[in-house]
Amino acid sequence: MEKQRLKREMTSGQMTMVGLGALIGTGLFLNSAYTIKNAGPGGAILCYLFGGLVMWSVMVCLGELAVAIPKAGSFQEYSTRLIGHWFGHAIGWLYWFSWVLCIAWYLSASGMYMQYWLPDTPVWIWSILFGIALFIFNNRAARKFGTGQFWFAGIKVFAILIFILICIGRLLGIGGPSPGFSNLVDHGGFFPVGLVAILPVMMSVVFAYQGTEVMAATAEEAEDPNKAIPRAINSTIFQTLALYLVSIFVIMLCIPWTAINIDESPFVTVLKTFGISGADHIMNFIILVAALSAANSAVYTCTRFLFGLGERNGAPKFVTELNKDSIPFNALVLTTVGIIICLLTDQIPVLASTVNVWMWAVSGVIGSIAWIVIGMDVIFLRRQMAREGKSIDSLPYRSPSYPFVPILAIVLNLIVLFSMLMAPDQRLSLYLGIPIVILTFVCFYIREKAMISSGKFNAGA
Repeated sequence: MEKQRLKREMTSGQMTMVGLGALIGTGLFLNSAYTIKNAGPGGAILCYLFGGLVMWSVMVCLGELAVAIPKAGSFQEYSTRLIGHWFGHAIGWLYWFSWVLCIAWYLSASGMYMQYWLPDTPVWIWSILFGIALFIFNNRAARKFGTGQFWFAGIKVFAILIFILICIGRLLGIGGPSPGFSNLVDHGGFFPVGLVAILPVMMSVVFAYQGTEVMAATAEEAEDPNKAIPRAINSTIFQTLALYLVSIFVIMLCIPWTAINIDESPFVTVLKTFGISGADHIMNFIILVAALSAANSAVYTCTRFLFGLGERNGAPKFVTELNKDSIPFNALVLTTVGIIICLLTDQIPVLASTVNVWMWAVSGVIGSIAWIVIGMDVIFLRRQMAREGKSIDSLPYRSPSYPFVPILAIVLNLIVLFSMLMAPDQRLSLYLGIPIVILTFVCFYIREKAMISSGKFNAGA
C-alpha cells in the first residue's frame, strides 16, 4: 500500500500569511503600549530592532533547514534526523503543547472581545463557536486553507497599513495640525529612560516576534519548496520588521509617549486623538480577527507537528492518517481535544489557580527554547553534510556567515531566557519551566534507550 502524503498546494504568499497569522496579535496591538510606556521613543525602537535581529537570525537558519528537509514537522523533524529521535520528539511535544495552550487562550480572549459588544453573553459560548469554526477551517484542503488564511490574516495586515497611512496623513497636516517630530524629543528627550531600565523591556519584545517560525510547518505542502520557502522566509522577515517598526514609529510621532496608557491599545489612543469616532469598536474588531487568525495558524501548525511526530513514531500512528483532502484529520481531532482540556483548566477555579499556572510557566520558555533548537539544527546539518562529503552549494537557501548566525541565534535566545530573572512576573516561567522542559527531554531519552534495549525501537519514516 502506497504511503499517504500531504499535497504540495501552497504558494509562497499563503505560506507567508500562515506565519504572519500566528505572529501579529496582541503582542503588537496591546503589548506595544507596555513597551512604549516603559522604554520611551528611542528605547522602544531599540527594543523592536533587537527583537527583529533575534527573529532574523532564527528565520534565516530555519530557511536553510526547511529547504534542506521540507517536512511538515519543521524543527521537530530536523532535530529528529540531525540530533536524535528522543530530542526531536521532546521538542515536538513541548512545542505542540505550548501552541495548544495559546490557542485556548486566544479562544477565551476572543470571547472577551465579543463581550465588548454583547456583555451578557458568556465567554465559553464564544470559545466553543470559534473553536468549531477553526476546526472546520482546518479540515479543508491545503490550498483552500492557505487561500482562506491569506485573506483572514490579510485583514489585520491591511488594517495596520491603513493605520500607518492615516498617521502619515496627519503628519503631513491632513485633518489637523502636524506634530512633526516634536513628540520624539519634547518629553524627556529621545532616550528618557536609561539603558538598564530598557533591558527587561527589550527582552520581553522578543516574545512578540515568536510565531514567525510556524511558516516552516507548511514546507511539506509547498508547491515548489526550493523556490517557495526562500521567498516565504524573506517575505516574512521583511513584512514583520516593516509592520512592527513603522507602526510603532508613527504612533510615537503622532502622540507623546507619556500619553500612552498600558490598559489601552496605542492604536486606539492615536485614533481617539485624531477624533475618529468608533475607534474602540474598530480596534476591537481588528484585535478579534488578529486573535482568531493567530489561533487558526496555530491549529494548522499543531496538526502538522503531530503528523510529523507520528511519522517518526513519536506519537500514535493514527495521527498520520489523512482524509480525502489529504488533511491529517486525526491529528486535528487530537489537537482539538488538547485545546478543550486547556480551556477547562482555565475555567475550573481549582485548576485555574494551580495546573493552569504551571502550564503557562512551562509554555513561557518554550518559544525561546524552540528558537535555540533551530540554531542548533543548522550546526548539526552542516556537520552532517561535511561528514557525507556534500557541498553547501547544493543548498538552495543558506543562512549567511556560518557559523556566526546560528551561534548568534542561540546566544541571543539564551540571553532572552535568563533575562526573565529581571522581570518578577516572569521568574516563575524560568524557575518552574526550565526544570520541567529538561525533565521532558530526559524522559524521552530514557524512553528511547529502553525501547532500543527491548528491540522495540523503530525510527519511522
